[in-house]
Amino acid sequence: MKKIIFGTLLTLGVAFILSSCNKSSSEKKGDVMFWTRENTQIITVTFRNSSRTISTRYTSSTPDCGYSGCATYNDVPTGTYSYHAENLYYYWDGSVTVRKDECTKMQLSIYKAVKKSEPSGDNASLECFEEEDFYEE
Repeated sequence: MKKIIFGTLLTLGVAFILSSCNKSSSEKKGDVMFWTRENTQIITVTFRNSSRTISTRYTSSTPDCGYSGCATYNDVPTGTYSYHAENLYYYWDGSVTVRKDECTKMQLSIYKAVKKSEPSGDNASLECFEEEDFYEE
């Protein structure tokens, strides 16, 4: 009888641990959305070795996560990741923190972009805008 009870408890304990492990790893995910207010060309965002585009600007308010025209990444494991974004004239490099069950909204602003060199061939130096207009919500 003791062997049956012990075996049953052991089986239940292992099943509980396995279900807890699977549950906790799936719960440690969030979403990230890159967006802009800028009237600029399409911005290509590279995040976690995947590229998406921002094709719409939102001027009146911050868009909800997943809105059309934004670069949205779903079910990203929690943590801090680097990203790179660019269009024909500017680029952005930075990092974003993904939090459990949240959508982190990263606004790409011209004021925090680096202007690419002019294609004139004179190897003009890069210009960096310093105004505090870069948001992570």
